[in-house]
Amino acid sequence: MPDPRKQIPALPEATTLADEDFLIKRDTASGTDEKLGTPLVLQRAEEYDNSASGLSATTKSGAIDELNGDIAQNIAVFDEAGVTEWTVPGVLRLGLRKCHVEVIGGGAGGGSSLSDPGSGPGGGGGGLAYKIVDLTDVSSVPVTVGAAGNGASAGQSDSTNGGSSSFGSYVSASGGSAPGAVSSGNSGVGQGGDLNTGLGPGISGSQATSGEPGSGGGPGGGAIAGQQPGASARGPGGGGGGGSRDSQPGGNGFRGQVTVRW
Repeated sequence: MPDPRKQIPALPEATTLADEDFLIKRDTASGTDEKLGTPLVLQRAEEYDNSASGLSATTKSGAIDELNGDIAQNIAVFDEAGVTEWTVPGVLRLGLRKCHVEVIGGGAGGGSSLSDPGSGPGGGGGGLAYKIVDLTDVSSVPVTVGAAGNGASAGQSDSTNGGSSSFGSYVSASGGSAPGAVSSGNSGVGQGGDLNTGLGPGISGSQATSGEPGSGGGPGGGAIAGQQPGASARGPGGGGGGGSRDSQPGGNGFRGQVTVRW
């Protein structure tokens, strides 16, 4: 596809924009137009053809969107566990911009002490990945947000892992791991990103001693002194805190999150 920035020279002075001053994607087969985005940079009216796809784009009254700016002007946040089919905006489908994607896996639940005295370990934080994604000619992307892990029942080792999050097949992040009887849960990891990391593991607990419970990884539940249940995580991907002495239940983890900027 030709680069419109090379074919549409900028005007030397700004001009007041009318309603029609938008980038237009024209389907030559049906004769229908689609208006794309809000114009931020004035350009000279010009038309270019994409013979490979049978589409053409026309700028009316000489205005198109900022095509190569580094600052994202739009954001989509997916913060409910489950799968959402995201319709790709026209400016991304045409290849005029790329999107910046952040993926966070769900945090694991915190543990409970299996002995008295004792303290439960913290759940692992979710994985974290960043990636710049080219969505040219892509109509939709399935976005998965990982569920939060559940904290352990009192005196049990039954906390659960956090769920994995992903942006299609482009980039993903695994959920944090549930802790053992004393050992903390491991952090999830990012996969397929330009940067892959994790929010961190939980903190270990103890058995047969009255030590403090372990806190969860990432923005996780903190250690609470005394005879208290584990604190639940506080932000996306956080692990649940461990229950304090006398076999208190563990705190819940926090679901993941996917953020798209373009």
